Amino acid sequence: MSHQPAGTLNVEYWQERLTAVCTGYVLVPAQRRRVDALRKVLDLFSQPQDDPSTGRKRTTNRLWAKAA
Repeated sequence: MSHQPAGTLNVEYWQERLTAVCTGYVLVPAQRRRVDALRKVLDLFSQPQDDPSTGRKRTTNRLWAKAA
C-alpha cells in the first residue's frame, strides 16, 4: 500500500472494500443504494481533475457527505 498524505482518499482501497462487502454479504435495498452512491462518487474521484486551480483536496469526509 502506498503512503499518502493524511486526509487524502485512497480510491482503490474503498472500491475494493465496497466490492468485498457486496460479494460477502446480502444487502437490503437501502444498503445497496448507499453502496451504489458511494461507487458513483468514487468513480468521480478517480477521474483526473480538469481544474487544478481549485486547490481543494478530496477527503474521506467529503466522500461520505456526498454519498449521504
